[in-house]
Amino acid sequence: MLLALLAPALVFAAPQRTLKSTAGNATGTDNKLKPDPAVCTRIDAFMEKLQVGLGQANTNLAQVRTERSHNLQNRAEQNDEKLSGIRDSADSNREQFYEKLQARATTDQQKQAVETFRNAVEAAVQVRQAAVDAAIETFRQGLGEAAQVRQETTERARTTFQAAVQAAEEKAKADCETVDAATVRTQLLADLHKARTQLQANIKVANQVQTTLQQLKQTRRQAIEKAFDAFHAAFQTALSDLKAAFPKAPPDTSTENNE
Repeated sequence: MLLALLAPALVFAAPQRTLKSTAGNATGTDNKLKPDPAVCTRIDAFMEKLQVGLGQANTNLAQVRTERSHNLQNRAEQNDEKLSGIRDSADSNREQFYEKLQARATTDQQKQAVETFRNAVEAAVQVRQAAVDAAIETFRQGLGEAAQVRQETTERARTTFQAAVQAAEEKAKADCETVDAATVRTQLLADLHKARTQLQANIKVANQVQTTLQQLKQTRRQAIEKAFDAFHAAFQTALSDLKAAFPKAPPDTSTENNE
């Protein structure tokens, strides 16, 4: 993102028009080794244009960060609301299920079996929900930390790049009084190219957050799957005990996997 915002074309924009080497005078004398005072003026114009682009890039980057943070917060709130709705619906379905079981219970043993089943399932639901919530919280915390690392790494890359650009400009200005224009121009462009290459490498490091994100997603998925597997095992155990009290008509278990 930062590389796109920095508009690399500015760095290498029209060097022939920006820093033009001297080509000798009308008499044929090669004067490229003579200082060209106009070079410094052209450097100023060139670097000013680049700094304007960098300033806009920094502004755009700040906006992107703000929007990204806002979007993440909205997505988290929407997911929480959706999960809460699913759980409320599942709670209602289980209560209806328990009521049907109680209605079918004709002996004290069956009534006690239904109550035992209900307590076991509700306890398993609480454990599952706690595990799911923990997985979500761990994911979000890891995501926040990864985003912070990326922002800090990107900021260091930006600062390093701007420092390199500033150093290249200062060197060019110092050289333009004693070094031929062609050499000044070539060296300036080489220094800027080196700075941009280093920027690309630093941004690549910052973008490794994508790998971290995939790892976080996998860890969350595995934790949730483990929570549901544990719930399924507990549910089956409770169901087996319940069926023993209702040997003639096993209860419907369609509500088992509702979150």
